[in-house]
Amino acid sequence: MKNKNKKTVSKRFSSFEKEEEWLLEMFKKGWKLSKYDSEEFDESTYSFQLTSETDESIIYRIDYRELKNKEEYDEYKELFNETGWTILSKGKNYTKHIFYTTSTNKKDHIFSDSLSLAGREKRKMTHSLLYFIITLSLCFILILLYFIFRQSVFMGVGFMTFFGSFKYLLDYLKCRKTFNAYSKAATLD
Repeated sequence: MKNKNKKTVSKRFSSFEKEEEWLLEMFKKGWKLSKYDSEEFDESTYSFQLTSETDESIIYRIDYRELKNKEEYDEYKELFNETGWTILSKGKNYTKHIFYTTSTNKKDHIFSDSLSLAGREKRKMTHSLLYFIITLSLCFILILLYFIFRQSVFMGVGFMTFFGSFKYLLDYLKCRKTFNAYSKAATLD
């Protein structure tokens, strides 16, 4: 039997800001984010709990940061807890960390300035470029294997990998555009 108090949605976003807005809209409809599966470039799966707190003001914010170990994660989590933010990521293995706080000030943010926001975009941009290079390299290796072994499976998978690598390139370009906008705003601050 399906639980009417829980809802799971898989979705992909083109920017952190759009994801934050969508999470807020879900909350206004009565669904509070309880957990999520962190996917860096594909769809994330979000789990929501039905809530009656919709009159409360809530703000979601997202950081993109790789944490090396549990101690670093615990320190990161404590830093935000002390300032009133609750982190929803389960551990250090996540790179996307979703936070929320109850506040009436919609401008509350986990970042202190545009330079910090640019840093988040740079971290995501770097990962996107890395995945693009890895998938493109894999593509060329598979095509090379086709020419060595004359097995059509290598060529087929090689071309699929080639076309799949463009998803990472597009993510890189989107992050680069956002990074440049935040960097420009930081110089104006």
